[in-house]
Amino acid sequence: MLLERKVPEEKIKPLKVGDYFMDGVITRMWVYNNITTFITSAGTRYNAHKKQEGYNLFRADRYKRKMEAKNLKTPGS
Repeated sequence: MLLERKVPEEKIKPLKVGDYFMDGVITRMWVYNNITTFITSAGTRYNAHKKQEGYNLFRADRYKRKMEAKNLKTPGS
């Protein structure tokens, strides 16, 4: 789901593991050519796609639902 368009580069570039972002602390982070992906402590995955005018910020809800479903299937729960 698209959260924000044209996010300035100064808000996304300096982010690193341990920084607070939206709903929690960034626990994992991957930086590709034009995409930055990070997961927060709340279990939400965000993707920032670099465009000419800035970044488009997306929240990947499917990732959170997938992880919640995986946790429900653990034996002994």
